[in-house]
Amino acid sequence: MNKIKEVVDKYFAFMQEIGGLFAPEEQVPPGMLDLDRKGDLEYSVFWKPINSTVTDVEIKKLENYFGHELPTAYKNFLKHRHFLELQLGEYGVSFFKSIPEKLVSDTKEEIEEYYWNLIERNYLPFAQLSDYGVVAFNANKESTENDYPIVTLTHEDEYEETEEYAANFEGMFKEFDSHLEDWIQTRKSKEKTPPNNV
Repeated sequence: MNKIKEVVDKYFAFMQEIGGLFAPEEQVPPGMLDLDRKGDLEYSVFWKPINSTVTDVEIKKLENYFGHELPTAYKNFLKHRHFLELQLGEYGVSFFKSIPEKLVSDTKEEIEEYYWNLIERNYLPFAQLSDYGVVAFNANKESTENDYPIVTLTHEDEYEETEEYAANFEGMFKEFDSHLEDWIQTRKSKEKTPPNNV
């Protein structure tokens, strides 16, 4: 779990370093407003990740909705930070938002709008894949620790075929770590490069 926390915190720290996080004002709960940041944002406000208040009761409700117990690593991830957006990975894995007291309702809303037929097939969605797919736990694979493999499905075939993505949730973050570090170094090197003289 330390790797997951490390990657999440590294992402948010760098996002704050390069200008902050912002979203439409109506989407940001009062407790997540970043009042230390000011900027000329039209119709948007700055927000910040906060310590998660997700409870075991909420997680149990989520598991009841999925019809499966969830991996311990994922449950710990949910208990680490609340956020409006968390995008990691080479192809833009955007985790479903986590807002205080809305974990279950927001997850249900996301799944029932876009991925309504996956749970009955034992795929448990938890993130979008860019703008063309979804990332899910494959609960068809038995696991004594509920440490399901991660798969992706895309709308190109109406979410029929799966593609292996990672062995498990924690393994996915080990992969994210290298991509995140590459992205941070690329951004930093671009900022240091002087503009070409015209």
